[in-house]
Amino acid sequence: RRADNKFSPTPDGDPAPAQAMPQTALPSSPLVAFYIAFVAGTLHLLRTSDLRLEEATLAMVGGSELVSPTALAVVRGCFAALGLCTLRSSIADKEGVRYQLQRPAGSQLPVVQVHLTGLKRLTTFTVQSWTLLSLYFTGATVASAAFACGAALPQLVQVGLWLSFETAWASALMTSSVTTYVLIPGAARAKNVPQLRLLFSWRLQVLHNANLAMCAVEMVLGRVPLRMVHVPVGVLWGLHYVGFAWAWMLRTGGVVYYPFLDPTVPPSTSLPIHVALVAAFAAFFAFGVLLGGSDDLAVKVSALVAAVLGLTYTRAHGAPALL
Repeated sequence: RRADNKFSPTPDGDPAPAQAMPQTALPSSPLVAFYIAFVAGTLHLLRTSDLRLEEATLAMVGGSELVSPTALAVVRGCFAALGLCTLRSSIADKEGVRYQLQRPAGSQLPVVQVHLTGLKRLTTFTVQSWTLLSLYFTGATVASAAFACGAALPQLVQVGLWLSFETAWASALMTSSVTTYVLIPGAARAKNVPQLRLLFSWRLQVLHNANLAMCAVEMVLGRVPLRMVHVPVGVLWGLHYVGFAWAWMLRTGGVVYYPFLDPTVPPSTSLPIHVALVAAFAAFFAFGVLLGGSDDLAVKVSALVAAVLGLTYTRAHGAPALL
């Protein structure tokens, strides 16, 4: 039974400190076992695979086959500035964002209204993935500038940029598609107008749509390849957030931002959802591998434009009738 009325949110969205979650409002044992086994299996796969990280070079992470390194540095620098400025604006916004969480059928969690301000803005997958993408473009700008000047970067930095872009690419597709096909329709069905207004605010429109657009441009101009052997790295990024979401749920007394990550629903529902999320992430990663392996620029650009238009949801696509 859902404990809908057992919690009252404090101004920062955390449940009242005098209360505690019911014992039933914990991640289900089968889901925990699945999570531990999956993390262990992914780490073992990484340890036993030949990741070929020695192939990372400054020309790979800093160069382009279409434009000069200087021009690439300018484009990447603009993306880095957009990313960091949007991030700073979100954290510095004293008003923050308020909305009521959606709960799936079978959830044992309370229905609370969250108020995200300051560093709490970093607790969503969207903002964490945006941070990763912003850091990538910042480092990639340095790499392009170094390549243009004939300077050098440590091998570890080059490897880090390579893996960061691969993970950020798949995360961007995941973020945009989940927002477009899960969160916005779910809020519309629930007639949750405050959440719809939030999802169509300028910051979240940038976070949920510009991320994919920037990755698409990078896929065309940059030379950073995606390799299927690196999929476990990206999967670990997603698994890290699942673990973080559980810890945050326990810390706040039931705050889980994404209804499909609610670990208290029956395992018959939660296990297939988590498997589907991993499969979707791997599919998005594989899509990038296929695009990177194409020598036909027109095909690559057409596929990327179709992906951006099909997976994003802006007011240009038509806002829900409730707005």
